[in-house]
Amino acid sequence: MWQNVQLPDKWVLSRSGFGGQVWYRSWVNFEKQPQTPWGLYLPRVVMNADVWVNGVLVGRSGVMDGALTRHWNTPLLFNIPGSSWRQGLNTVHVRVAAYADNAGGLAPVHLGRFDVLSAQHQSQIFWQNDLVYACNIGVIALGLFVLAIWARRRTRADYGYFGVGAVLWGVSNFNFTVREPPLATAQWELFVFVSIVYALVFLCLFNLRFSNKAPKWLERTAHSYVLVYAGLLILSGAHGVVLWGKFGLLPVLVFGAWAMYQGALFVRRTQTMDYKILSLVQAMTLGLGVYDWLIQAGYLAFNSVHGLPYVAPLLLAALGWWIAGDYARTHLALSQLNQDLEARVLEKEAALRQSFDRVAQLEKDQAVNHERSRIMRDMHDGVGMHLSSAIRQLQSVSMNKALVEQTLLDSLDQLKLTVDSMNFRPGDVASLLGSLRFRLAPRLAAVGLALDWHVDELPPWPQGDAEGLRHLQYILFELVSNALQHARATELSLSARHEGEEIVISVSDNGVGLPADVQWTRKGMSGVRQRAQVVGASVQWHRRDEPGVQGQGQGCSVVLRLQLGERPLQSSQSPRPWAGTALENVTV
Repeated sequence: MWQNVQLPDKWVLSRSGFGGQVWYRSWVNFEKQPQTPWGLYLPRVVMNADVWVNGVLVGRSGVMDGALTRHWNTPLLFNIPGSSWRQGLNTVHVRVAAYADNAGGLAPVHLGRFDVLSAQHQSQIFWQNDLVYACNIGVIALGLFVLAIWARRRTRADYGYFGVGAVLWGVSNFNFTVREPPLATAQWELFVFVSIVYALVFLCLFNLRFSNKAPKWLERTAHSYVLVYAGLLILSGAHGVVLWGKFGLLPVLVFGAWAMYQGALFVRRTQTMDYKILSLVQAMTLGLGVYDWLIQAGYLAFNSVHGLPYVAPLLLAALGWWIAGDYARTHLALSQLNQDLEARVLEKEAALRQSFDRVAQLEKDQAVNHERSRIMRDMHDGVGMHLSSAIRQLQSVSMNKALVEQTLLDSLDQLKLTVDSMNFRPGDVASLLGSLRFRLAPRLAAVGLALDWHVDELPPWPQGDAEGLRHLQYILFELVSNALQHARATELSLSARHEGEEIVISVSDNGVGLPADVQWTRKGMSGVRQRAQVVGASVQWHRRDEPGVQGQGQGCSVVLRLQLGERPLQSSQSPRPWAGTALENVTV
């Protein structure tokens, strides 16, 4: 039965809970039959419609039975050719099909020339469908980009919230443009409502995380809400999807308002431009969110256009700008930190270089002082003691001129050997022996003492540093001097050879030899033993008439064994019991 209705006709008010098809009828009177096409423009129809003129179908926008084509947010324009009209009264029927509880209805229709209505229809299609579709693609692309950043920085959960929220929002907004969804209507609407709630909650959590106002209990509560919300939608069926789809967003909008308030406080603290821009866009988003909820709940005009799809790109662009600003500030702070660290490193490097230079200079000065001290000690222990002995000999009542001359010559030789020792390479025993021969051979020849010299090729002596070589030089000089001064020998033999892990140096003469009652603790022998102990060597005295001693006959043989293995040297700073005994007038 026909009833008079005033468009827009909202089924939620005129026939609540109805699902199916409703016919709308109107009349058009022409004085004469039109010759050009006319159009019937439906700015909004939920869900789908077709048009009949004078009982003849002239246009259909899609499927009218079963899975309806979704034109709830798409304006429809039907082209009615001139031949469909007649002179006089014409009957126009518009059939509308919608699901139960799907907010079906019809907005006021427009009838006029097709070319005029087509321009209006194309403009509306652009703003209401094409632009929304492009915005959705941009939102999803931005979300995926931020998700890629989050994938490389998992510690930034706020980036993850933003990326997932943006992608879900962009996907859910396809509900405004898709006409034939990939899922059944109930499943599609369930997916859309859940995606919207998740998107808004995640974006709110992003805002709170970024503002450092997202305690763990609040995040858990938000996640629990969306899980319960999705469960209620699934369990309540098609009717529940509509019911919960309307009122389930209200707590999310309240949560969003609080998150925006926290964001505004954060903006106030930071006083940066990107935060101010974001606050403005968030205020717009909240207002349009409330506006869309009022449309969804049926409190506003039936042909009202949803606003959130348009503000989504602005909001996400502002959030993206916020993230970019945060990244830029972090990068700037990191660059400044690197510059500060570099400056500090350079400063510390310069300080260390100065410290190293001071240490090097101190080491150099210490080495010079050590060498000076060594030379002074050598001069004191050697040359000084010889000169002291010569003075005492001159002051003696029974002065022996030859003995004084010998002592002074020994002092001169000692001075020359001290100078030679400054040029020895570490461990070079052969050079030391060569220097000793060069300095003493003329004196030995002058007093008629024949020298038998035999030195093999010798390996480096590990303990032969400057101090060790000086001790060895003193030991050999002491042995040669004793043979020269006290043994009354005519032949002196010195040999050096490499035996296993030792360098064996032997000094022997054909003099009077060692007395039977020799005191092994007397100064000369004690000094030689002490110096040998310092360099890790062993020294032994033998009478040449002893069995097994090389060069049998009268005289004395001294064997010095230098170890080639690594052995720690005794400190040369220990008391020097040999001091002053090098060439004193003693017999050993």
